Amino acid sequence: MKTKNSVKRSRILRAASESDLQPGTIDYERYRLTKAQADAQELKNAREEGLVLETELFTYIFQRVAQNISGILVRVPQTLQRKYPDISPVHLDAVKN
Repeated sequence: MKTKNSVKRSRILRAASESDLQPGTIDYERYRLTKAQADAQELKNAREEGLVLETELFTYIFQRVAQNISGILVRVPQTLQRKYPDISPVHLDAVKN
């Protein structure tokens, strides 16, 4: 059951902005905790909606894609040389570099 003081404090916290609160006070710490909980819930919701990815997962996917692209790009000069045997070495060097 809420007391008059806790109801009053809740109203003050809702009306107050972070700049109105003094660091180190119980109200400031409650405000910070509430804000952190809200931020964590927003992140969780965004993750569930597919709007954000875990860093580790994205890094793994990006590395795999980069390896595949690298393998393809390394073969481009050889493919060009086979397909166009008259291509000048200058042009092949330009593709390699």
